[in-house]
Amino acid sequence: QEAAVGLSRRLKTQGGVLMYADAPCPGDKIEVIILNASLEHALYEGEFDPANPTSPICFAFADGEKVEERDMVPHAESQKRQHDDCHSCAHNKFGSAEKGRGKACKNQRHLILIHADSLKKKGGIGEAETVTAQVPPTSLPGWAKFVKQMEDLSGKPVYAFVTEISLTPRQQGGFFMNFDVKKEIDRKAMPEVFMRAQQAKQEAAERP
Repeated sequence: QEAAVGLSRRLKTQGGVLMYADAPCPGDKIEVIILNASLEHALYEGEFDPANPTSPICFAFADGEKVEERDMVPHAESQKRQHDDCHSCAHNKFGSAEKGRGKACKNQRHLILIHADSLKKKGGIGEAETVTAQVPPTSLPGWAKFVKQMEDLSGKPVYAFVTEISLTPRQQGGFFMNFDVKKEIDRKAMPEVFMRAQQAKQEAAERP
């Protein structure tokens, strides 16, 4: 799975705790620049064990700007392709999960981002390490609302802003991943940010 991601670090959510560089984020929040967001499907065998994580047996990636969810197909390197396309797959239907009414196949958003601290030093944006994160299925409505607000209110892409990612507990258990704009990035820094966003878009399209 890490080979499929192709990037060096992940923004993790372990036991409802937000982790960056293997350290807890104070207050379960962190400020970042989201360079790219793409669709991701992943089907796992058995229950999730944080002490022994496994790779998905079937997965699919798509550039969110070019490919709609109904057009996604399992990746050629999937261990056990479940169907010719994701839209018609039985594992991608509500009620297919072993527990609850959700889907057996996890529909997520794959984010590529850099830490907002890179804005504080000269050349920091160009040298900043890219980090990946997955928006879990329960947080997809909040993510969609966040993106639409950015489009409607500013007409600018998400990477034009510093975004705070935070976690809050759900009453049913688990957590929500939240997205809040903190500030617009200075115009002088935008050429570098735009360049990193284009690189991230290419990286997402070439996975794994």
